[in-house]
Formats: sequence, structure tokens, C-alpha cells
Amino acid sequence: MSSAAPVSIFRDIRRSWPGLAISAICLGVVFSIADFGKLKESLALAKYELFVPAMLVFLLGIVTRTFAWRILLHEAATPLQAFFALNEGYLLNNLLPFRLGEIGRGFLLSRTANISFLRVMSSIVIERVFDLALVVGILLISLPFVVGASDWAAPTAMTMAVIILGVLVFLHIIARNRARSLGWFAKLQARIPVLKKISVRQLDTLFEGLSALTDLRRFLLVFFLLALTWTLIIFHYYLVLLAFVPEARFVWAAFGIGVVGLGVAVPSAPGSVGVVQGVIVGVFPALFGIDPSVALAYSLTVHSFYLITTSALGLIGLMRDGQSLASVYQEVRSRMKRKT
Repeated sequence: MSSAAPVSIFRDIRRSWPGLAISAICLGVVFSIADFGKLKESLALAKYELFVPAMLVFLLGIVTRTFAWRILLHEAATPLQAFFALNEGYLLNNLLPFRLGEIGRGFLLSRTANISFLRVMSSIVIERVFDLALVVGILLISLPFVVGASDWAAPTAMTMAVIILGVLVFLHIIARNRARSLGWFAKLQARIPVLKKISVRQLDTLFEGLSALTDLRRFLLVFFLLALTWTLIIFHYYLVLLAFVPEARFVWAAFGIGVVGLGVAVPSAPGSVGVVQGVIVGVFPALFGIDPSVALAYSLTVHSFYLITTSALGLIGLMRDGQSLASVYQEVRSRMKRKT
């Protein structure tokens, strides 16, 4: 390991101080309003037997995401290669600043599966577009049920579902009409100066990933697998929530996933530590009447599931690929500098 690696990591950690500050503030606030006696009691009285199915559901969600990613890659990687690269990316996000996991898993899979880095990254970009659409959809569909607007909840949920599906169908259409879409975008750039910041290389990356969606069957299969992935994540959140709040409703977990999914976009410490706790403790007591200490116990537990499981699988992947965390970090930093 190069002696420059630890220096670079510490230097980047110092540069990420705004995210660290936000995480520290969130943790300070949630622990200041929590009653440590109730927190300890909640952890002691939790129904731990629910954690086993919760873990199985979580692992199944990682598997379904793996297969969705492989479809975007045209099956250029084996299931095991994609599975471990995915978790190696999670590990990097859990431990390193600036959320380098996406670039990290792109680099690792390009090496282990002998795929071009650009091709892998384009698939990750499209995966994230699907994720964003699905998270926003989950949040907006569950919102009417959470606020108790029963008379317009179902129509609103259906409307939002149609809109989200429309966005994804639009992606399919532009993927099938690459040349025409590039022409349209060039005209928009001439009229809207801010769009000129998007380079031709970035567009090529996007359309390379979209190429996997030109086949309607592949498009629908990716959508189904990622929708199933998020459904399994909601079930995971729900099972863990039931361990602390037996009267909890499924829609609470769905809404929680929506707000957490958007909340983690805020700069934070590695692994979104603090932000996840802040979002859950900020939302669940106010909307669902859960005691803040119980909400904190729940947030610590469900987040620990994610951090421990993905980190363990990521470490296994690194050992399997003969990589070290420091070497991957150095490669990711160099690729960021080259803006590959």
C-alpha cells in the first residue's frame, strides 16, 4: 500500500467537513431529544425474532438489484461478479467520503468482468435514474395515506404511479431514437444556455446505458426487478419497525423509505450516518405518534442492518477480487481527476 494512500484519505476527509458537520448536528439533535432510559428499554424489548426474516428480505433485495444491473450490462458480468461489485460499492460508501461507491463498483466490475469502465458507469447512471423515479413515486404514492386524506389518497396514488411510469416509458422512447434525441437536445442547448454544461461525453455515457432499454422486454424486466427491490426494502423496514412498534402499518415503512431515500442525498458522513437517524426521528414521531426514543432505536437498528451487511459482503468481495480498500480508493481518486 502506498504511503500516499492514508494521506489522501485523511485529506479528503478534511475536505468533506460540511457533510461531517451535518451528520454531527443530526446525531446531536436526535440524541438530545431522546430519553436514554426509553432507548435502552426499546432495544431490550424489541422482538428480535423478526430480525431473521428482515435480514433474509434485505439480502433478497440485493439479489434482485444485482440481476437488474446485469440486464443493464447485457449480462456481460456473471451474477457473482455483479453481486460482489455492488456490495463493494456499498462498502466504499460506508467508509469513505464523497460517496465514491458508484465509481468504485464501476472500476471493480470493469476489472473483474473485463468490461469498459464507461459501459459499466453508464449502466449505473441508468440504474440511479430508475431508483430516483421509484423513490419519488413511493414517497408521493404513500403521502396521501400517511396524512389521512382517504378521499383522494387512492386517485392521487394512481396518478403518481402513471406519471412515474410515463417518465420511464419516455426513457425507453429516447433510447430507441438515439440520433433524433441527440438532435433534439442540441436544439435545446442552443435555446437554454445552462444545458451547455452537459458535455457530449456525458450524453454518450447516458445513451450507452440507455441502449440496454431499447429492447422492451429488457426495459420492463429492469423496471420490474428494481420495483421489486424497493418493495423488498420496504418490507425490510416494515419488519424491523414491527419489532419496535407492533401496531405499525406497512405504509409507514413505505413513507419512511421515501423520505430516507431523498434525505440521504444531503451531504453527510460516510454511510449517511446521522442523516438517516435525523430523518426517521424527525418524521416518525410527528406523523405516526411514535416516541422519539423508540424511533431512534428503530433508526439505529435498521441502519445498522444495512451498514453491517453490505460492509461484510463488500469485504468478502474485495478479498475475493484480491483488492485492498486503499488501492481501490487510489484508483477511484485518479479516475475522478481524469474525469473518466
